[in-house]
Amino acid sequence: KNNVQTVAALLRMHSRRLDSESSREAMRDAMRRVESIATVHEILSQSFDEVVNFDEVADRILSMVGDVAASDGLVSTRRDGTFGMVPAEVATSLSLAVTELCQNGVEHGLDSGSGELLLKPNRKDNQLVVEVIDNGAGLPENFDINNTNSLGLSIVMTLIQDLGGEFMLVDSGEESPFKNGATARIIIPINHKKIDLG
Repeated sequence: KNNVQTVAALLRMHSRRLDSESSREAMRDAMRRVESIATVHEILSQSFDEVVNFDEVADRILSMVGDVAASDGLVSTRRDGTFGMVPAEVATSLSLAVTELCQNGVEHGLDSGSGELLLKPNRKDNQLVVEVIDNGAGLPENFDINNTNSLGLSIVMTLIQDLGGEFMLVDSGEESPFKNGATARIIIPINHKKIDLG
């Protein structure tokens, strides 16, 4: 945990020395990724079990994204549903994926302006379904997730594939809470064995 926090501090110091705005933005993205990992390790360090109460991680990510992602306007973020306890070996990759999707929703879905972002986890049997929904303009015409140069989406696809899961990004439909915008959905297998917290 301390090592990860040190890396985040070093990135922060380095970003202050950069003259290029695009370089500073890339450094801020790297800092957010490292901070999401640090959050998982901080919560793990307070537990005697190899599981993480991921709701706490998700709420910290939402707070971080809402604070720093919007360059103009106000972004409202909230979680609807529960992740439950997530195995430690899944938690770090999941935290990075959620961070990237929330960041992407604000930067591209809301065009770094005002709007709403909903994080909707749903635990069913041996699967965890997570949706990140924005109320922006929706996906660009002819958008192809397999033909994108977005580093964030590439990171998500790699992480979810490594977890044996599925990832999709679609325009939201009538069933969406916002009736517009885009929905990023990840589905990952979660070991359903009973966890003894006593």
